[in-house]
Amino acid sequence: TCASKEVLENDIKPLIADFLAVRGLTLSEEKTHITHINDGFDFLGFNHRKYKGKLLIKPSKANTLTFLSNLRGLIKKHVTLPVNDLIKLINPKLRGWSNYYRHCVAKQVFRYV
Repeated sequence: TCASKEVLENDIKPLIADFLAVRGLTLSEEKTHITHINDGFDFLGFNHRKYKGKLLIKPSKANTLTFLSNLRGLIKKHVTLPVNDLIKLINPKLRGWSNYYRHCVAKQVFRYV
């Protein structure tokens, strides 16, 4: 966090660009956005946002909906399978998804899924 957006644009962003340049990396201008932490942002499938003075990291809504859509497609594709086989097919996907999001605030999302 910072006092103003201008300080981030003019002072901090060039420092980050220099830090990355030494390592052979660059900031993508079309992907790099400066936003207020209260508005939140999505990064690597997580939504980062400040609620009531605390930083909360949750699974992003877009990734959750995509996962559920893929799961529905998998179920519809294998609708003729016996239930036990379908469960064996779905369980690794559910386990992998839940393990990825286990370190964030995901209780409500897990309940929804």
